[in-house]
Amino acid sequence: MPLFFLVGGALHARERRDGAALVRHRFARLVPPVLPLLGLAAGAAALAWLVGRTDLVHGVVLMITPLWFLAVYLVLVVLTPLARRVHRRCGLWAIALGASAVAVVDRLTLTGHLSGIAPMIGEYVLTWAVVHQLGFHLDSLRHAPRTLQRATCLGGFGLLAAAAAWCGYPASMVGTHTDPISNMSPPNLMVVFLAVAQMGSLVVLEPTLRRWSDRHRRLLGTAGAWSMTVYVWHMLALAAFWGLLVVLSGPVDATIDGSWWAQRPLWLVGPTLFALPLFALSGPRRTPTDQAR
Repeated sequence: MPLFFLVGGALHARERRDGAALVRHRFARLVPPVLPLLGLAAGAAALAWLVGRTDLVHGVVLMITPLWFLAVYLVLVVLTPLARRVHRRCGLWAIALGASAVAVVDRLTLTGHLSGIAPMIGEYVLTWAVVHQLGFHLDSLRHAPRTLQRATCLGGFGLLAAAAAWCGYPASMVGTHTDPISNMSPPNLMVVFLAVAQMGSLVVLEPTLRRWSDRHRRLLGTAGAWSMTVYVWHMLALAAFWGLLVVLSGPVDATIDGSWWAQRPLWLVGPTLFALPLFALSGPRRTPTDQAR
């Protein structure tokens, strides 16, 4: 996930459009594909609420939860003109101050001084804004000496290890039931450190990645053209398959044992069967590669 916001920041740093033109352009590309799903979800939630099925309302909310990162990204798009000015005036100091602010918010959250939905939303925007701002430095790091590139990579991973060992953050970036908090929900300082590590890794591995992408340009073009379609509809396909199993066999047992692992192929194939018709109805008719031919 940090790579997404990093690359977004790098692209916004190169973008020639400014102000309202940039915002309109990005919204026009990102918002329309999501509207059909939001309309369907709103209708389903309203119907479930009218018949008193709050469990289904919660299910609909869970289905659209993955859209959180698009919502945060759109906020950062709106803030991009301001982020550009901060980058020009403050440079890396903006990253240092932003990371310090994230650390302060983390401490306030862990000690119980901040709680509720509003502070959580603020922490999402603040943390990912720092990662987005870090992306403004990606091109500079690409042209920096290899020693600095490797130091950035190793430094990011070193900060991750140190924060997990001595600052009370979980070692896993993905929240587990054994961890008292999650590094990703809401995002915290570990996300900033992971972004530094990933940015360094991306730059160090760029020659290899570039050779691979040159060989598979058509594949990458097709994947890029379909990415929003898959992103928007995959949770609906999963929810539909889950609902079918509940109707046919009752509640799904989530106990992780040998039986659970044996069912994993079913959980890969089943949602795919629901997803393919959705993708066919809403996916791109032509890929960028096709259009260029």
